[in-house]
Amino acid sequence: MTTLRRDDFADAASFAQAMYQHGPPSSDAVWSYTRLGGWHGDVLRATWGDDTTALQEWRAFQRAEATARPHVLAEKLTRGRRASPTDPNSTLLSLDDVGVVLSAAEFAHQRGWLFGTSLTLSFKLMGACGDAQVKENLKRFLKCLGQWCRDNALPRAYVVVVENSSKIGLHAHVVLHVPVPARAAFRTWVEAWVRAECARRGVAYQGNAWRLNRSHKEYPLTHYMLAHYLVKGCDADAVAQAAKDAPDGRPVLLRDLLAYEHHDPGVVPFARLHIGASIDARARGEWRSAWDRGERDVNFLYPAEFLNYVRLRFPVATLSAAELAPVAAAALSLAQWCTQVKPLGDKLPLEVQGWQTVVERNVELVGAALWCVHTQFALAAAMRDPQDRRCARAELRASLEAAHRAVNENGAEVASLVDEVSLPLGHLVVRRLAAAEVAVRELGALLDVNPAQPAWALPARLDPLEF
Repeated sequence: MTTLRRDDFADAASFAQAMYQHGPPSSDAVWSYTRLGGWHGDVLRATWGDDTTALQEWRAFQRAEATARPHVLAEKLTRGRRASPTDPNSTLLSLDDVGVVLSAAEFAHQRGWLFGTSLTLSFKLMGACGDAQVKENLKRFLKCLGQWCRDNALPRAYVVVVENSSKIGLHAHVVLHVPVPARAAFRTWVEAWVRAECARRGVAYQGNAWRLNRSHKEYPLTHYMLAHYLVKGCDADAVAQAAKDAPDGRPVLLRDLLAYEHHDPGVVPFARLHIGASIDARARGEWRSAWDRGERDVNFLYPAEFLNYVRLRFPVATLSAAELAPVAAAALSLAQWCTQVKPLGDKLPLEVQGWQTVVERNVELVGAALWCVHTQFALAAAMRDPQDRRCARAELRASLEAAHRAVNENGAEVASLVDEVSLPLGHLVVRRLAAAEVAVRELGALLDVNPAQPAWALPARLDPLEF
C-alpha cells in the first residue's frame, strides 16, 4: 500500500479522513495523530491514543538544539513534521549542488531578482511517456522559458529541480524572478505552453498538469523559502563542516543548514538541477557567495529576516543590534536618572541623603553590568571565525548571568530602601531597574540563560510612574 503523506492532502482534516479510512501508514504513525484535524482526527486520537509526550519531548529537544547550536537551523519550516525516509536508490542533490543553488539565490538576491514565482510541471499529465520524452519536454521548456525572459527583457533568473513521486511521476519545480506586473502574462504563457505540449503528445489538456502560485505582491521572505524548498531532496546527511571546524565540536550536516526537512525526491534518470543563464556560475564570474567563501554558519549565510521567520517557535540570538537594543536602552535610562538626580540629592534632608547615595551607587553598579553586556555583545557580533564566535558567546552568557545578578541584588535593595525610607527620587529608578531586569532576562532566553523573575520587579513595573 502507498504510504499516506500529509503533503498529498490539501489540509489536516483531509489527511485525517484518509488515515481514518485506510488505517495508519506505519506502526509509529500515532505520533502524527497529535496534529490531525477535524472529526476524523478526534476519532483517531480516541482510538489509538494521543502521543503528546513524544511530541513534547521532540519540541524540548528542538528547543535545546536551537539554543545550544545557534549556528544551524534546528527548527524547520515544515513545523511539527519529521523528515521522510529516503529510498537508497533515490537521486539526491549533492552538497555541491545545494551550494550552487544557495550561491545562485544569493547572487539573485543581491541584484534584486527575487524569486517570487513558483511553478510545478507534471510531465506525465502532458503525455510524456518514458524518461526520454520527459527529458525532451524539460529541455524544450527550459529553452522556451529562456526565450520568454529575453522577449520580456527579464533576467533568466530561475532554478529548476526535477523530482519523481509515486503520485504524479517525474515533475519539475521551477522558481524564478518575475516582476509583479509581468506575472499575469507569465501565467498566460505557461498555460499556452502546456496546452501546446499536450497537443504535441496527442493528449487532452488537463489543468492540473501545471500549478503556479498566485501572488500580486513582492514578498522578500519568499525568495529564500523557495530556494530552500527546491533542495529538500538533497543528501541531508552529507557533512557540510567537519567537527574540528564547527563551533560546538559537532559536525554540521547539510540538513542543519536548510529550512525544510528532507523529502525523498525519488529516482531521476537524468540531471535534476538546472540554473538560469543570468545567475549560473558563468554569469557570477569572479563574484563569490558566502557559501563559496566557506561560510557554514546560517547567521552569515542568510538574511536575518529569513532566520527569524524560520526560528518562529524557538528564536535564538543572532547577535543583531535589535536584540541588544533593550539592554542598551536600559543602561542609558539608568545613566540618565543618575545624571538628573545627583544635583537634587544635596537638597534632600540630611537623614535621607545617605540612603540616596546608597541608591545611586547601586544603580551605577547595575549600569556598569549592563554596559559590560553591551560591550561583550558587540565583540561577539564582530567575530567572523566560528571558533571565536563560540568563545565570545560563552563570555556573553557569563556577562548576562552577572548582569542579572547585579540587577536582582541591587534592584531588591533599592526597592526596599525606597519603600522603607520613602525616598522621593527613587520610585522612577525602581521602574527602570525592573525594565532592565526584563531586558536582560529576555536576551538571556535567546542565549539559553533563563533566570527567574525576582519578586521585587513585578510590583515595581505595575506601580504608577513617579519621579
